Amino acid sequence: MTQSVTQPSCLVMAASRRGVDDPVAKIQGLSHKCLVTLDGQVMLERVLEALVDSGCFAKIHVSVDRADILTATPAMKGWVDEGRVVFVQSHGNLADSVLKAVAEIDSPLPMIITTGDNALHTPEIVRDFVRDALASRADAVVGFTREDVVLQDYANSGLAFHRLKKPSIAKIRGLALAGGCGLAMLPTFSIASDKARFGLPEINVGMWPMMVTATLFRTVGRKKGMELICLGEIIDAHEAEKMGMITRLVEDRELDSFIEKLAGRLRNKSSAIFRLGLEAYQTAMDMEYEKAISFLRDSAAILTNSPDSMEGTRAFVEKRKPNWTT
Repeated sequence: MTQSVTQPSCLVMAASRRGVDDPVAKIQGLSHKCLVTLDGQVMLERVLEALVDSGCFAKIHVSVDRADILTATPAMKGWVDEGRVVFVQSHGNLADSVLKAVAEIDSPLPMIITTGDNALHTPEIVRDFVRDALASRADAVVGFTREDVVLQDYANSGLAFHRLKKPSIAKIRGLALAGGCGLAMLPTFSIASDKARFGLPEINVGMWPMMVTATLFRTVGRKKGMELICLGEIIDAHEAEKMGMITRLVEDRELDSFIEKLAGRLRNKSSAIFRLGLEAYQTAMDMEYEKAISFLRDSAAILTNSPDSMEGTRAFVEKRKPNWTT
């Protein structure tokens, strides 16, 4: 029977199912994937912060195997002390953990269920999801995204960069694994902190990085690409730079300033020339050699007759800075 309430309960599944065998947790020497730090914040804290800030729940129950997990950061400890986040003992599998939580929580239904590593949560996403969940009048709603939606969105993101006619920059500070590794390679410039890690671990769980392959072999050599895919091992930023996966490796403390300076240097160039040049580059990449030469010859003629190209030539002769049209 569905309850008629305006505020649902919330259950976060955060127990470690793979322990030290989880490749993401293993990199940082942690027992739980939800404790991995991404861009300076623990994933579980990021999830709880979004849930708390959404204002949708009086209490957030976390199903996990140890209570001390919930006090791993000052923010999480504060929510526990305030009674906003509550520990619920997890059990051997997901189904039993949910059923036990339902038995322990006062007025558990309707229940919103999510995971402790769903780090893409934002308060706005949570509020929209809760609104739709309540409208469905279901007893329990699980906050997962359908596989076909994820795959299509990933494909769309790759095409968006392919069609982008201006330089783009990826700032990589942390883990870039699986699809994240592919996303890190898509922009024109990929700048990584010395703390970044890269990998395609899909093979370790019986999968293959199908969607990443298109970007991978347009970025690194075939031998190194197949090594990444077939071994499923995680590499550091130094190795990623050596194989051409990233543009530049910088010290973590200099990452932000380096990217700001890079963006500033790019802003001083002609947007019109970037647009023509990047369009030619993307098109020629997928052509046979002879067709690419013919296409690029015609593209060069168009470019040299463009206003910014002529302005650049005049500025060079007159020994002054060019005044770009865009």
